[in-house]
Amino acid sequence: MKVYGYDNSTTLFIISFRKILLYTILLLLFILTAGLKASAEDAAPDYSQLQPQDVIEFGKYEQDNNLENGPEPVEWIVLEVQKEKVLLISRYGLDAVQFHNCATPWNNPVNWEMSSIRKWLNHDFYENSFSDSEKKYIASICIADDAESSGDKRTVDTEDRIFILSVDEAKQYMNKQNRACQATPYAKSKKIWIGYDGNCWWWLRTPGEQHDYVAHIGTEGNPHIYGNRATAKDGTVRPAFWLKLKKD
Repeated sequence: MKVYGYDNSTTLFIISFRKILLYTILLLLFILTAGLKASAEDAAPDYSQLQPQDVIEFGKYEQDNNLENGPEPVEWIVLEVQKEKVLLISRYGLDAVQFHNCATPWNNPVNWEMSSIRKWLNHDFYENSFSDSEKKYIASICIADDAESSGDKRTVDTEDRIFILSVDEAKQYMNKQNRACQATPYAKSKKIWIGYDGNCWWWLRTPGEQHDYVAHIGTEGNPHIYGNRATAKDGTVRPAFWLKLKKD
């Protein structure tokens, strides 16, 4: 059989050439699309103009308690601006998380280093809330021993990316008004404590006045030094981290 005056071998060659051309075009389109996507993800946002009390979106976490529409962008309040990095804290209480998930004996008091909330923040939350590109902006820093200010010997220095504030940091970087915060609908769905003012309480990392107590910020925005039991389930977490102005 002949097609348009060509013999079978010529016809097969034309068909094969068209297939190769089509596959080549599709491959180029795929490479171009992937490149544009990578470029968009790697585009460096400008954080150089940030000022204390500014609010930015960074990362995603479930907040509206509608799991079908996926996680929502997390809003962060700028607390401190330095030459190469800025300190951020979540605007809302994002989730109901125990400071520590099991009781501790009096001779093995709970602290930030061994707490389950530290593990949750630097593994579950960090891995699931930020893209690979965003992770490059999150600084790994030394979380200083809080014993000097608290008079407690339970604390030691740690190296972390995500953390929660100490009593001193909450006083230094925040006033009563912005220490008081509300919880997301997702956190509220876990039966957290809601004050008469509609606010939640949230964990600090400073040890409380008993071996299994940890300081926190009350619904009214004041630090509670005596603290709450570390296994309490009705408090929230406001993650904090240092955002680098330039990624690695």
